Amino acid sequence: MNKEFAWMLGYLLSDGSIIRPTYRYKGDETHLNFICKYDDREVLYKLKSILKTKAKVKHYPNYKSPQSKIDIWDRKDIIETYNNIKTIIPANQIKNYERHFIRGLFDGDGTLSYRQSRNTFRIGYINEHKHIAQWVANFLKKELCLDHKEARFVKQNNVYEILWEGNVAKLIANYLYHGNIDNCCLIRKQKKYQQYCLQNKISNNDDINKIICANAYFENNNEIAFINISGNTLKWCKRLKSLLSFNTVPVFHNKGKRKYYHLYIPDKILATNMRDLFNKTVKA
Repeated sequence: MNKEFAWMLGYLLSDGSIIRPTYRYKGDETHLNFICKYDDREVLYKLKSILKTKAKVKHYPNYKSPQSKIDIWDRKDIIETYNNIKTIIPANQIKNYERHFIRGLFDGDGTLSYRQSRNTFRIGYINEHKHIAQWVANFLKKELCLDHKEARFVKQNNVYEILWEGNVAKLIANYLYHGNIDNCCLIRKQKKYQQYCLQNKISNNDDINKIICANAYFENNNEIAFINISGNTLKWCKRLKSLLSFNTVPVFHNKGKRKYYHLYIPDKILATNMRDLFNKTVKA
């Protein structure tokens, strides 16, 4: 297992198909099938490379709904091993690669969008099976210290949906779409993360990207403060503390009735170059 293969499995579950013809008798015609919008055709070449298949990617730019597709006949081993991938998450096989598997799910049936009316970012995923959508929500809750999210049934589409909005959504997008993943992601959605969560101010420092997504900034006295955080700032301190690679401590900041907390960075941990880079990235 590697990150590319885990991502492929997520994409297969979400937006791929295992075709099992039953109306003809010409031998075993079982095969994998992937179809996408013509503008997203680059994703099919990534799948082709990961699966090491000789199948050709076919393009139909002049269709009413322009699309591209690939039919893979020479990887029946994938079908045999993951024959129930559409209904059962291969949790044991993807252990320690869940992040990439989930990104495959979101690349297939997920949404990353900006809600202009509320000036907020949203991220969500849908699946016809509640247990799959709920597994995603539960895993992200544990991994990112989020509140519990229950999959919601959308009657008109007959699917189950999980949806986050605001800074939590940005943290999820950062978890899924940041880092060295060019070979195993849908570029269009990665660019949405970079645009709406980082305002294209991408840093090579993973901690700084997390701080930006949490709508926080460095303040004097070795502290990380939050901007326009509605709700419990202590909760956000604990959440961000668990995601950063260096040690921090939540500290009480004001004396009023409305309690407000910052994250304190001890002198021996604080890196001056990190502060300088953050200022250039965020406040420029």
